[in-house]
Amino acid sequence: MPSPDILGQNRSYRRGMVLGLTMAEIFMLLLFCLMLAMALGLKRQDEKYKHIIIANNELRDRLAEAQAKVDALTPLLAAVKRGDDIFKEMEKAKAEVAKIRQELDTKTRLFDASLKAEEAVREVKQQTGMDLLDPNKRAELLAQADIIKSLEQHGVSGALKPEQAAKLQGDIKLASEVKRIIEERGRGREALSAEQVAKTFSDARQAAADRKNLQDQIKVLQKKLEGTGKGTEFPPCWPPQESGKAPDYIFDIRLTSTGVIVTDNAVPHRAEEQEKLRADGVISMIEFDRELNRSAFQAQTNALYRYSVSQNCRFFVRIYDETRKDEKEVFKAHKRWVEGPFYVYEVRS
Repeated sequence: MPSPDILGQNRSYRRGMVLGLTMAEIFMLLLFCLMLAMALGLKRQDEKYKHIIIANNELRDRLAEAQAKVDALTPLLAAVKRGDDIFKEMEKAKAEVAKIRQELDTKTRLFDASLKAEEAVREVKQQTGMDLLDPNKRAELLAQADIIKSLEQHGVSGALKPEQAAKLQGDIKLASEVKRIIEERGRGREALSAEQVAKTFSDARQAAADRKNLQDQIKVLQKKLEGTGKGTEFPPCWPPQESGKAPDYIFDIRLTSTGVIVTDNAVPHRAEEQEKLRADGVISMIEFDRELNRSAFQAQTNALYRYSVSQNCRFFVRIYDETRKDEKEVFKAHKRWVEGPFYVYEVRS
């Protein structure tokens, strides 16, 4: 018969078993199952990673193909865009030509009429000794023009003496033109003053200069059209005097490390136009041969820029780089100041 100690040990042993396994064996079995599950999870994760790599490589290949297509189409797109820009610029240039032609026709008529008035005054004074600046003499000439016109219309110019008829016959057009000009400029007034007549002749000279500028601007725009839109957007306010030459540069501008210095070129054949700009307050504010900062430069050239905008043109200037070699960004910044109101030509040393 077993002893009581052995029976107690057997009961204690049976209490430490589950399904015939000890607790240590159960923990080992659970650990093994967890490792199997982990291995299975890692395998699946590895397969997913391989699929991701394969998909990523496929996307890279497709991206490379798409980039190749984009590279192939980029020149075509640029060509199409350039063609559209050229077309728009040509249309804009055509509109500018039409507008300038219209202005040219208007100013040409004013110039021709004023020039005829000036020639009429000179001729009448030379031939008859009659001073048209004298209101009494001018009234006498107007009456004479009416008489001549009436005689011509009724075919009775023979009523005059032969020498009178011969002289007046040659002056019919001249007297009529003088009458028309004086009536147009003095409509609603009793007589034109000497200052008003002088202003007429001053307008004639200005119209002549404007006419020449407009003709030169049309030539520039026509060349621009022939060049399929290349060049600047607006014609020069001071066009070249000869075809194929550079425009007249109103200023030379030196770009320094701390600002800009404006020098007046005082173009000889533009002296009258420049004097008018100064008298009208367009360039009178500009401080020449003195270094200006950005705000001062913009404030002093704003009137000239607004004048060029009103005339549908731009003034050209020459610029000189006087910054240090390590100040290229400063030079570019100062150059942008100047490019605001002007078209620039950079003089390279």
